[in-house]
Amino acid sequence: MSQSIESQTMLVHDVTVVIPAYNEARRLPRLLAEFQPLLDSEPRLSLVIVDDGSDLDHFQVIEAIVASHVAAGRNMSLVRLPHNSGKGAALAKGFELAQTPYVGFIDADGSVSATEFMRLACYLTQDPLVDAVLASRVKMLGMKVERRLLRHLMGRVFATAVSVLFDIAVYDSQCGCKIYRRDAVMPLLPMVHSKGWLWDTQLMILLYVRGKKLIEVPVHWSEVQGSKVSLLWDPLRMLGELLLFRRHLQSHPAPLRP
Repeated sequence: MSQSIESQTMLVHDVTVVIPAYNEARRLPRLLAEFQPLLDSEPRLSLVIVDDGSDLDHFQVIEAIVASHVAAGRNMSLVRLPHNSGKGAALAKGFELAQTPYVGFIDADGSVSATEFMRLACYLTQDPLVDAVLASRVKMLGMKVERRLLRHLMGRVFATAVSVLFDIAVYDSQCGCKIYRRDAVMPLLPMVHSKGWLWDTQLMILLYVRGKKLIEVPVHWSEVQGSKVSLLWDPLRMLGELLLFRRHLQSHPAPLRP
């Protein structure tokens, strides 16, 4: 097979789902299988998988699966970055390729299901005043959230840091499922500094300080083994990135919120 499978002309439908993937031959196939009936029944949906320089054996597994979906006529494409550049770099590439009015992403591990993504997308596509929908892992009646206690606590600490540093009343800044109005986010992508885990957090901050309307929606979430986030070093790196980004925004103030 070739080194990448990419549709020559991406059809212009309503929603593009970007899935960043790095060495995800074990977890991603299940998520793609979940999307299959949605792609078959919903012509306004397309998937772009951005392989972030995975090892060749992982890439070839995903390449073969995507090829089978493309052969079946499903609106799915695969792009491979030449080097492992980080989740943010993969997302930025996928967003650049999207040509739909709405674009979002979902993590390759499948912690948020395909049907949950589509449920959240409805909040955006049905309300012209909303610019972004953020999935939120809130333990509440009617919502299923399965997460190890340590990861939950680390997430709460980090979300609190984001709220305090940037004066944003956000509960869950890091959930790996967010959907945006494309014309609201594309002008901001060059201003996002992070190429890693903080990409979507920085994008959220930029949207907020520019007066865009963001909403959080509780989501069913089930932790899947195999996370690549280090609970020791990555939170420290991310906090350092947050502080640098705050300093940058203070030096280059955005227009005030209305």
